[in-house]
Amino acid sequence: MGRIVVGVDGSESSQRALRWAADHAGPEDIIEAIMVIERPPVDWVMPLEGIPVATVDYGELEEIAGKKLARLVQDVLGAPPSVKVDENVVVGSPAAALLEASENADLLIVGSRGLGGFRGLLLGSVGHKLAGHASCPVVILPQED
Repeated sequence: MGRIVVGVDGSESSQRALRWAADHAGPEDIIEAIMVIERPPVDWVMPLEGIPVATVDYGELEEIAGKKLARLVQDVLGAPPSVKVDENVVVGSPAAALLEASENADLLIVGSRGLGGFRGLLLGSVGHKLAGHASCPVVILPQED
């Protein structure tokens, strides 16, 4: 395959996606595990009626997320993993970040449900967007019941 991008948010579904990627990767393949830190909506960060709003230190958040991602990769795939894994933390929208990553990928893998949204849905909003707009083939793993 080549470059396999996996969306990892810490959910059991994303951990299954990471495991599936490793199980199906060839010896020359590289798995890029991507964790996305979402920015709050603009109206959360704009001061309202002169009230100052706390700023978010995304550098610190990226560092924390990077440690969490490294721990998840180790927990799911072992240390060291049997496949090559690059870990990448991105600030932005999960769907937009994974769509951008799909432009240089041979395969994009996500779980059907992440940490947010409505639990009753069969397919989350990120998976839905990726299925219709990714630049490479997409694998969306169903939930285990």
